[in-house]
Amino acid sequence: MEIVGTCEVFDLDDSAGVGAVRRRAAALAVAAGLDEVRAGDAALIAAELASNVLKHAGHAEQRPAV
Repeated sequence: MEIVGTCEVFDLDDSAGVGAVRRRAAALAVAAGLDEVRAGDAALIAAELASNVLKHAGHAEQRPAV
């Protein structure tokens, strides 16, 4: 993972990249003050988005807003 400006870049070559997106989304959600349930929801949404990119595009860089 590299930080570019205010974005973080994740290589989505395999499920490890999806896991990295999920973990980072959870950390950002907690840092933003979301409770454990909402942070888990945010992480699930991010993981589903990353998984869909990987499934339908085969490879991508995902740049979530920070």
